[in-house]
Amino acid sequence: MKKLIILLLVFLILPTVLAIPDHKGYVTDNANILGEWGAKIEQLCDDIEKNTTAEIAVLTIESLDGEVLEDYALDVARGWGIGKEEKDNGLLLLISYKDKKYRFETGYGLEGILPDARTGRIGRQVLTQYFKQDKFGEGTYKAITDIQGLLKQDPSIVAKYEKADVTNYKGLIALAYGIILLILLLATEKRKHKWKIRTVGDALIIGASIYLGLTFFAVAFSMSIMFWIMAAQIAQLAKGGKGPGGIWMGGFGKGSGGFSGGFSGFSGGGFGGGGSSGGW
Repeated sequence: MKKLIILLLVFLILPTVLAIPDHKGYVTDNANILGEWGAKIEQLCDDIEKNTTAEIAVLTIESLDGEVLEDYALDVARGWGIGKEEKDNGLLLLISYKDKKYRFETGYGLEGILPDARTGRIGRQVLTQYFKQDKFGEGTYKAITDIQGLLKQDPSIVAKYEKADVTNYKGLIALAYGIILLILLLATEKRKHKWKIRTVGDALIIGASIYLGLTFFAVAFSMSIMFWIMAAQIAQLAKGGKGPGGIWMGGFGKGSGGFSGGFSGFSGGGFGGGGSSGGW
């Protein structure tokens, strides 16, 4: 009896895992929110696959049941194998109705045309605006239509989403921050209260970057770390000592993703976690 009670308690304590549903085509509307637009989206995705070979899947669910949106979307994309295996050109749009969240999960092969910043803008400008009005089907259709335009390199659609792709200018942003901080470093080297001046200057730059957005903040924060390391090295050298030995800087790796169309099933492409999330 004791063992049975313990097993029951363990069963109740263990978290439930949200299963990956079977796909019903390009569109799997398990939350029943797309309405008559579901068939139109299915046809649109089929046309995209035929004309570009890229495969797009749409999944709606009632709730994430405590699962992390990004993790679940990646599991679904990999589980379904969206995109051509040799091209990894799949894209998943996951919509969680009760959580009021959505996620674009982008295959490796589409990250050049659909970088995170671009799918993020599609989400904010299209999905969020329509979803706030409970127009889930229409919003999804409009978003995928814009994605179709990007895949086909339609000049009007490309221009629409190139206006503020700040991510494409990370290098220039980093260079600008670096120059500003270098000037601050050199200009204050012989000042009496140089550390106070530098702290205030750096804080102002970080504060401004937070206001401008996440990309600016990430770049500014990275440059700020480099700024203080350089300042410490210069101070150490000025005292006749040795600067810090060295700094290791690494990057992040990615996993894998793909889909095969018409609709005859998915081909098993690769996904590594690239994409963008949002809500309404």
